[in-house]
Amino acid sequence: MLVMMSRVPLVAVLALLSACAVTRNPATAFTVGEVQEATLRHHVNTLCAFGPRPAGYEEATKKTLEYLETQLRRYGYEPQRESFGCYVRHYVREVDDEGTVTFAMTMKSSVQHNLIAERAGAAKDVAVIEIGAHYDTVPWGPGADDNTSGVAALLEAARLLADKPTEKKIRFVFFAMEEEGLIGSREHVKNLVSSGQLPEGILSIDMIGYTSDEPGSQKTPTRIPFLFWPPDVGNFLLVAGDWSSGWLGELFEECIDAYVPELPYYSVNRLAGWFADSTRGDHHNYWQAGIPAIALVDGMDYRNPNYHLQGDTPESLDYTFLRRNCQALVATIFEWAGRTKE
Repeated sequence: MLVMMSRVPLVAVLALLSACAVTRNPATAFTVGEVQEATLRHHVNTLCAFGPRPAGYEEATKKTLEYLETQLRRYGYEPQRESFGCYVRHYVREVDDEGTVTFAMTMKSSVQHNLIAERAGAAKDVAVIEIGAHYDTVPWGPGADDNTSGVAALLEAARLLADKPTEKKIRFVFFAMEEEGLIGSREHVKNLVSSGQLPEGILSIDMIGYTSDEPGSQKTPTRIPFLFWPPDVGNFLLVAGDWSSGWLGELFEECIDAYVPELPYYSVNRLAGWFADSTRGDHHNYWQAGIPAIALVDGMDYRNPNYHLQGDTPESLDYTFLRRNCQALVATIFEWAGRTKE
């Protein structure tokens, strides 16, 4: 098994601070084995068929929300919209006499919606864990990897965990407007803080479907000897957390080791908050509020040549990689939420 981790001297010391390794549990392993690649592919194809889904595209956003709500209700949830007012970029596609396509942009007021589905836990203290992914895309691409891959995995996790009893409450959050300044997660975190009911943390999924086995296919913004030296082959999952989120990153990595050992990953656990790119995702709003958050991503634009382009299509994804990432997600949620005695 190839595990690409940043476990060099300093990080090896940090690893000693983590909890004991996860022990493989038959109930979790069974649930992990139920992740269906065909279902993930279906979600990606269906959502991408709606076209680009920026907040300003009202029809595509409406179809997306209705699809998510339909699936969640089918699984037994009662999804709720977390609505907020804002200004959105409204794009008008224009074609000149020579056939050149451009987008004219204006700002307009709007009401946008995060979508939330919860599964109650058995614990009396109502501890809550969150798992989130943004459902919007850029205006000029279908967004198969960014971030339909994350949404598909979140839906599949919600399906598999709908009837599994756990100690803690599980909250699935589908964020709006990540591509426009992380606004959806900002509004959600603001509500969490104002209510005083903070979750234990969040696993934030954003781009988990693209791989390449070509040497040099994984670029990096920087390299730091003995600290940050990622592989140059883009076939791994990046696990990124800030200092206070280290325990959650360790749990996720241990669940990979225990339940999905064939999934390569690279750990920037506890250290990612020191890098400029760490602000690129919904997890950042949680860090700003002092809530533990782990970002789960493929190599983003440092790997995927289709990033934010029309080529980010369903056929460009690696669905075996997406399935394995979803399996790691399901295992971690199940272990984190805690199993009740049945």
